[in-house]
Amino acid sequence: MENVVTKTLHKARVVPVISTKGGEGKSTQSANLSGFLADAGKKVLLIDGDHSQPTASSIFSLEYEAPNGLYELLMKTVDLAQADQIISRSVINNLDIIVSNDPHDRLSSAMLHAPDGRMRLRNVLQHPLFQKLRRHHHRLQRRSVHHAGAYPIGQLLIRRWCH
Repeated sequence: MENVVTKTLHKARVVPVISTKGGEGKSTQSANLSGFLADAGKKVLLIDGDHSQPTASSIFSLEYEAPNGLYELLMKTVDLAQADQIISRSVINNLDIIVSNDPHDRLSSAMLHAPDGRMRLRNVLQHPLFQKLRRHHHRLQRRSVHHAGAYPIGQLLIRRWCH
């Protein structure tokens, strides 16, 4: 019998885990899902978008920590042509992370007042870096994206089913 997953081998998945209330387990749920998928051999990128409590960023130990994170991604102050400037590698095979890093709590206000604030993350994820991560082998050896959270506090998973 054919596995149902094999029919979706070339399609990325986006799974939002969001809530406007804190303490409901969004970071834990998305971290568990990220770890499970990575252990299953799926390429995963966790983008911790919970800027007020960046728990998902701290759950996994990092093999390499990029000098930039969510703040620079959404403020468009990082060169996305340099993936290692934004994508950190966890010690878990197949799991990369874009960490939440807004220590001065400026991101919410900046996104509120930006003309494309509510759509910024969606727009940024259209960048060729993320398309490349989805379609081709990358020098970080990661292709898909698990994104945790955006402006409503939460987690979002973008995951590639192919190897």
